[in-house]
Parts: sequence; structure tokens; C-alpha cells
Amino acid sequence: MGKKVVKWIAIALVLLWTLIPLYWFLKIAFMTPAEISAFPPHVYPPKPTISGFFNVLGFSYTSRSGEVFIPSGQAEQIKMGLLNSLILASTVTCITMIVVVPVAYTFGRLEF
Repeated sequence: MGKKVVKWIAIALVLLWTLIPLYWFLKIAFMTPAEISAFPPHVYPPKPTISGFFNVLGFSYTSRSGEVFIPSGQAEQIKMGLLNSLILASTVTCITMIVVVPVAYTFGRLEF
């Protein structure tokens, strides 16, 4: 009984250790710069917004308070990186399907 409790406590601690930073990054992604720098920090975004994503992709936006945010200076590099990732993922998927489908058909026809 004692080993099971220790095991489950260890699993819970590892899950918290892993999930809390992911939650924090996700939470910050939906906050404005003013909300991010607020003290004490918010546990959840008070007014979730996706304007940060638009800013990173090169669009300017105006916050609820009327503050204008200019586009990120790295927007073109981010767009190029996303396009390169799309091209690479599509190419790898097509090549994998070309190789795997005939092999799967062959394995399906074999008798073990």
C-alpha cells in the first residue's frame, strides 16, 4: 500500500512539473503586455485575446485601452519559418505514404 501511494505522489509531482510551465506559456499567449507584467501575476487571463498572435504575424492591433501595438520586427522570418515547416511536413508525409502503403499492403497479404 505504501509503495503505491509514493508512486502516485511521484507521478502527480512529475505531471505538475511538466504541465505548470505549459499552462503558464499558454496563459501568457492570450494576455496583453500590460496583463503579463501585472503584479501579482494573474492565474488565468482576465480578458483573453488573440491579438498577440496577430502581432507576431505582422499585423498591428489596438488594445482595449486604446494602446496601438506595431507589428513584430521578426514577422517575415516567422512567416518564412511556418511556410518552411509546412513544406517539409507535407514532403515527409507524402514520401512516408509512398513507402508505407505498399509495405502495409504486403504485410496484409502475408500469412504468419
